[in-house]
Amino acid sequence: MLLKALGFQSLAGEAKLRLVPSWPADALPPSTASLLSIASQKGLLAAAGPNAVVIASTEAVRKAFADKDGGDGNIRPFTPQLTLKLGMRISQVAFSADESFLVLSAEQGGGLAVYEVQSLIQGNTESAFQIATNGVALRMLLPNPTPERAELFAAVTVDGNLLIANLAARQFTSGAQGMTMKNGVSCVSWSARGKQLVAGLGNGTCYQMTPEGVRKAEIPTPPDIEGDQHVSAISWLENDVFLAAHTTSTQDEGLIPATTFRVISRQASPQTSYTYQKLPDPAPPFGMNRSPPYQFIQRLRNFPPNLSDVLVVASSASTDVGLLTRAETALSSDVDQAKITKVFTTTTMANDTRRAQLPMAEDLSDTSPIGMALDLSATEKVPRPLPNEEMDESNGPLPALMILNNEGLLASWWIVYAESIRQGTTYPGLTVAGPSQTQEQSTKSASPFASLAAQNTSAPFASNAFGTAPAQQNTFPSSSTPAFGNNSGSNNAFGASSALLSKPSPWGTGAATSISPQTAGATFGKPTFGSSTPFGAATGGAAFGAAGGLGNRPSPWGAPSVGTQNAGTALGQTASSGMGAGSTFGNSNANTASNTQQAVSGFASFAQGPGFAAAAAKQSGGESPFAKAGQGTSFGSGMEIGSDFGGTPKKSEAAPTSLFGGGGFAGSFKLGSTFK
Repeated sequence: MLLKALGFQSLAGEAKLRLVPSWPADALPPSTASLLSIASQKGLLAAAGPNAVVIASTEAVRKAFADKDGGDGNIRPFTPQLTLKLGMRISQVAFSADESFLVLSAEQGGGLAVYEVQSLIQGNTESAFQIATNGVALRMLLPNPTPERAELFAAVTVDGNLLIANLAARQFTSGAQGMTMKNGVSCVSWSARGKQLVAGLGNGTCYQMTPEGVRKAEIPTPPDIEGDQHVSAISWLENDVFLAAHTTSTQDEGLIPATTFRVISRQASPQTSYTYQKLPDPAPPFGMNRSPPYQFIQRLRNFPPNLSDVLVVASSASTDVGLLTRAETALSSDVDQAKITKVFTTTTMANDTRRAQLPMAEDLSDTSPIGMALDLSATEKVPRPLPNEEMDESNGPLPALMILNNEGLLASWWIVYAESIRQGTTYPGLTVAGPSQTQEQSTKSASPFASLAAQNTSAPFASNAFGTAPAQQNTFPSSSTPAFGNNSGSNNAFGASSALLSKPSPWGTGAATSISPQTAGATFGKPTFGSSTPFGAATGGAAFGAAGGLGNRPSPWGAPSVGTQNAGTALGQTASSGMGAGSTFGNSNANTASNTQQAVSGFASFAQGPGFAAAAAKQSGGESPFAKAGQGTSFGSGMEIGSDFGGTPKKSEAAPTSLFGGGGFAGSFKLGSTFK
């Protein structure tokens, strides 16, 4: 549907912001990486670059777009208020719904690092705690959308296991089948109230469940689907309405797999009948081939006067940003009104100047999104929102869309709903529209980590107003302190040994206690799926899913099992056995190099079987997919010894053999599949 009633307006013409450095062309982030997040109530933006995470006020970001004094051409320079110099690559960045926490996950080795936002505002660059994933990277990290359940995060591993992190308990929750709530998962979405989830699966079906793993419903594969297709994106729109994107699981040489969007509607009672409304792809695959295509979806609900839904869609394989809309009254007079009223339609702007597209690279090649977020913190009015009408500025602020691309450039557009501007209405989700649930929640209860943050460090920026109100200018300088309390200046990775400086990292070894394999209890890989023993249950240290302490326990960021950690292993040495000693930075076990080339993602058997668990059992005799932590990808594996910690992985070892980004356990099992 072509229309003029809705569109995008760039914040400052062709201007883009140099937010972070560019990624090397031969070492791009995984297609499922999500490296941009915005906390609108606090007016904060967090974004990950190749070896650092930057944090800035959204007001400073918007003002930088309009700054014409510096920069080269249309690229504006930008200095963030805070930089976490991690010296490593991040794959997931997300604020919690109450905006109290910022959670990061590493591209290699996974794990969760949890920062208290108020502590970051005060200049503290240490994480409050970490939760281990035993070396398995994540393909998705999704916070619960409600402030009252803000401690819950859904995490999907590259091997297709759905985990639920509870930040208040500082661990992954356990259900009837252990910590894995569902296997064979490719994507996930929370319900609007955050009480349930729906998981898109690798076999094309969807699975509705509680955060404890209790099954509520199964949504069958669309009847018109052809071939092997997985659910690459899903959004739970209403109790019985879902948006699902199905993408071809096989890949022809040089061709981007096709994606089909469908609105799935379920009969309310009994919940056994489904209808499928096929929609044109709002972001068709005409762009960089980062396969499999991964779709970013952001939603505006109840935009007065007549818009019920606006879904903004971007794809890792497209330069276009598209819209799916549902309106109470028709947005266009050129189409049969009944066909476009109160139903979802793919919406295209009639005027090319109202479309949103990713900027091209310097060599005029296509770029790809690596993060997308809505900025609802604006307080300023928008000049000339309707160019063909006599209106100097909007009555109030508008929602803004921000997209980070692989060149490290941030592009931003106002979302302009013409009828709303004419009638002088304001989108109710904007911070200026009034107190939100997030604000009300924050006034009722203090963060459970407030006392921890207070004791970590003094607050060098305590007097600064950074993040306290979007309307204030925040100008404290960038911090050069390395993240996670490392003051040596070596930018050590989480869990990596600082052997290059002959000084052990407090994040990679047990400073307070020394755990041996004989005394640590169960090690990773001993329990199997469905056993009563949790993954890596141990009596003497942090295990899979457990929180690591600040300096007195091994870091879960890609580190091996606590019971197998050997702090004495030197940089570059080979461990004597797979589980006898944990690899330090740059180490590998005997078969790691060869197995890295053979390993494929756990998604390999989704189209033919029940998912990753069955594939793992078939290949490894029933062992847990977390069984061989000693051979897993950890921080530093696949990198040139002697390179800086943010170095580019070797292409031969870093290039995934699966459409799903690889990672996880290189060599723990071998799967034959169409996912190649």
